[in-house]
Amino acid sequence: MTPLRSLACAAWIALVLALVAASERRDARPGDPGAPAATWPAATSLRPDGTTLVLLVHPRCPCTAASLDALEDVLRAARGPVRAYVLVVVPAGAPVGFEEAAALDRARAIGGAVAVVDPDAREATRFGARTSGALLAYDAAGRLRFAGGLTPGRGRRGDTPARAALLSLIADKTGSDRPTAPVFGCPLEDS
Repeated sequence: MTPLRSLACAAWIALVLALVAASERRDARPGDPGAPAATWPAATSLRPDGTTLVLLVHPRCPCTAASLDALEDVLRAARGPVRAYVLVVVPAGAPVGFEEAAALDRARAIGGAVAVVDPDAREATRFGARTSGALLAYDAAGRLRFAGGLTPGRGRRGDTPARAALLSLIADKTGSDRPTAPVFGCPLEDS
């Protein structure tokens, strides 16, 4: 191999490694947790019923599929009654039909969850969520009991301590006061 080819190969390998490292850093960096509403928002059109989960997702975020899978896993494993909403957030100024993506179809297919399109991110604002994949859990009195994400990284699937805390909350209504977990996803307001 010529020295020029060796140098080109080394440069190519260095570039690939740098891109992989940058991708890993991005995947491990959580999004803005926002300021979740401490009590069920009075102005929301959603109706709570006992333990109520609200998952907020961006329909075009590539991380949304993992968040929807995590919610479905929680609903399947839940040992107790729970109501779940998936808010498919349409940012203000987004084009007509923005929400018509695979994420909306997937949200509609989750047993035990109600998919709701959130035009102009009105509900997301009421609930104080800023990042796709944010899950908020409220108890029967309307108090926030959990705020965070259920995935271990952006677009990643897998078990997390947040999932265990949420399942404990659903099963026996106990757990620490408002446990939190990092949320991995795109900003809800990006169109």
